[in-house]
Parts: sequence; structure tokens; C-alpha cells
Amino acid sequence: NTAKTDPRFQLRQHDLLTPLSKPVHIIRAMNVLNPSYFSEDEFFKILKHIHEGLNSKGVLITGSNQEADTTVDGGIYEKNKDGFELVEQSGEGSPINNLILKFNK
Repeated sequence: NTAKTDPRFQLRQHDLLTPLSKPVHIIRAMNVLNPSYFSEDEFFKILKHIHEGLNSKGVLITGSNQEADTTVDGGIYEKNKDGFELVEQSGEGSPINNLILKFNK
């Protein structure tokens, strides 16, 4: 509903292996950044696209859960000049936390 009533809020689908067309403030990638879906090289390519696609101090939200109404294992990361910094963690943390923190543009 917010996307329909507030022009500042937009939901978009995007191929993570391609750069974003314009910078955004928040990227939410839930249940998609999974170690069984991508190789480490692909993850670093995706993280590069995400980093370049976020505005300064932009936020990446990632995580997953096994079933509805279960704890989300995730993290909220803030973009900095070199990569990402973990701001908040839920459950066991993002399944790719180590890759996100290891990323360095």
C-alpha cells in the first residue's frame, strides 16, 4: 500500500548479477542471498553491484528463515566507503555475513 500512496517508496525486482540503474537508499534481499544459490565469485559481484547501487550510508538487509513464523537469521548492514558494516543482527545472523564483511570494493 505504501508504494501506491507515497512516490518516495518503490518496490522493484532486480537481477542481482547486473548493476542497478540508479542509486537507492535500501536494498532488501531476503531468502535470495543464499550460499547454495551463488558461488563466492558471484557473491562478490553481487555485493559490488549492491555497494555501487546504494546511496552513501545506504542499507542492505539480508536474511532467511526456514518456515513462516520462525526466526529470521539476518543482518542489517550500512554501506561505508570500503564495504559494509554490520548494524544489527537477528537470530544466527545472515547466512552470508562473513562474505558481506569480507567484501571490500
